[in-house]
Amino acid sequence: MNKRKLLFLSTDDAANRSIQPLLLKKGLNVLFFRDLSDLMKELMDSKDSLVFIDIDTVAIGNRDLKVLKTSFPESNLFCISKVPFHPEIKEAISKYIFACMVKPLDLEELMFWVGSLESTTTSIGLPGKDFP
Repeated sequence: MNKRKLLFLSTDDAANRSIQPLLLKKGLNVLFFRDLSDLMKELMDSKDSLVFIDIDTVAIGNRDLKVLKTSFPESNLFCISKVPFHPEIKEAISKYIFACMVKPLDLEELMFWVGSLESTTTSIGLPGKDFP
């Protein structure tokens, strides 16, 4: 069985380089994307992924997030930002985003979300139970 993937959409290369080795050490399958269309291509094969979107570095709006979530409903969407309030994507945050996380990413918080989603998935008997 394939592991579910953690997919990051961000143009912050320094942040990506700093978090990638930590996630790989935890045994997680991690991919980074700079473009929404590349992310969506990956989601065609990895539909039940956890998707983290750096909304500080990627121009993305309510419509984009709606299309992303409705096209890949099995995936959980997370936002990552230094700013706590984003009125421009208020609708998406209330309807399509699973959680918003503060930058810089806290590895313990990230692992909490990964573990929480995995235990929920396992308890209701859905596929994708390969997270550590």
